[in-house]
Amino acid sequence: MKQNILVIVHDIFNLLCLSIILYRLYQFISFNYLLDYSKPFIITQNNLNFEYLFYTFLSYIIVDSIWIITLPKSILSNHIALIIHHMGVIVILYIPWKYRKYSCYMGLLILSELNTFFLILKRFVTKNSLFYKLLNGLFIGSWIMIRLIMYPSLCLLFIKEYIDFSNLEEKGNYYNIAIVGPIMQFLLTILSVKWTYDIIYNKKITNNIQKNN
Repeated sequence: MKQNILVIVHDIFNLLCLSIILYRLYQFISFNYLLDYSKPFIITQNNLNFEYLFYTFLSYIIVDSIWIITLPKSILSNHIALIIHHMGVIVILYIPWKYRKYSCYMGLLILSELNTFFLILKRFVTKNSLFYKLLNGLFIGSWIMIRLIMYPSLCLLFIKEYIDFSNLEEKGNYYNIAIVGPIMQFLLTILSVKWTYDIIYNKKITNNIQKNN
């Protein structure tokens, strides 16, 4: 019972934080792609929205990491893998903070929090209800699009950005901070593949148990 309470409290914390982060992400994307960069006011607003999103997301990742380390039973998945994921995210966030021209990639990476939001929200909905099936469809669809298609694509894109940065900004020096991008993105992609396997494997076990009963 205590473990269930820990999970529920942590889930509520995640839903509240992710709601704010996704709203900040919406603001950031709106200014990045829908407005005219030629106006100084809009550039200022865009920088402000970047900072709102960056510091909100970074604070969430840090607090959630401390929470998981302190209370590992508050999550249903492997807490070690999630801590590694959070540490990788913190490291890769340094690049858009240092070089704002890469801030759009931060927005793309934060899109993966949609998966987490749908996954957690499902736990508060009656199973097999229409709303549950809708959330499950949104979770699976966003997981495939973001974790299994976008993440591997970003690995290739980050490698290209690293090569371009090394040649143009570092004058041919390949030992620079930009290498963090492709390395950390590769790690995050591997974790996504592992979690995909875990989801499929756990689903098979659940189906077998239901059949036997």
